[in-house]
Amino acid sequence: MISVMISAAIRAAILGAFLAIPALAQAGTLQPRDLAPVILPSNQEVTFYEVVSDAQGYGLTYRFRFIAPWIRAAREKMSYEQIEADMAFLCVDYALPRIANIGPQPAVVIISMAEREVPYGEAMPDVVQLFEAYRPEENGCIWEGY
Repeated sequence: MISVMISAAIRAAILGAFLAIPALAQAGTLQPRDLAPVILPSNQEVTFYEVVSDAQGYGLTYRFRFIAPWIRAAREKMSYEQIEADMAFLCVDYALPRIANIGPQPAVVIISMAEREVPYGEAMPDVVQLFEAYRPEENGCIWEGY
């Protein structure tokens, strides 16, 4: 029997891009090209990890999850305003174009950055993670501050 091992990052990228939100995958809005690093306004890089959808609490929610290995060190060097600008950028320039034509629109878009992959819903106190919630609007993302 031949066993093939796929790295967690590759497996997550494949699953995140094609399975996490069937509507996005069917619409063809998340493609392998989305796996390229995204340059943020702070000149840091993040890599798209996955999108998770649910409809708990605030209505239909899409969670765009990114890997940001630099985030632990940056917490002490970057201001809140810089980090928030990066998160807002990911909502406006990354998430909104990908949800524009998928049918039912979410009530909330959550942008998260973590220093490494964290399975959705698992608590990992040793991993730095940042989250921001936004209400998607036609012309941008309105910070919700949950």
